[in-house]
Amino acid sequence: MKVKNFTGFVLGNENAIHKIGAPWMECDVHVWVCPNLTKAKKILEESHKVSVLNPHPVWTTIYQVSGTDMVFEQANNGLLYTDVPSKLYVNRVVWKKRPEVPTEEFLLNNAKKNSRLLDLVNRMEK
Repeated sequence: MKVKNFTGFVLGNENAIHKIGAPWMECDVHVWVCPNLTKAKKILEESHKVSVLNPHPVWTTIYQVSGTDMVFEQANNGLLYTDVPSKLYVNRVVWKKRPEVPTEEFLLNNAKKNSRLLDLVNRMEK
């Protein structure tokens, strides 16, 4: 789908800080874009959950981006993706949230839960 004047949200973390007014990326690669802030916040919050079974990046920042004459494809999960992030420009930082440092009790409970899930998966595969 082609969008004449697009504004959306892209997730980032502290490994790469993006500057206001600069292109999201200098080179063109595959980038996922959230069409609304609600979706972006949900993904950011989900990324803070610890999971051994499903490793994923931990997002800390939501950037508002915009671009003209953008071409996107839409995924079943509601996200958009584009192969031309060099045409997306960073407008502002809209949300920053660092993950909470898990307590020892939380980590132990999570390890037990993941261990039970792994045991269940292994039994089902036999």
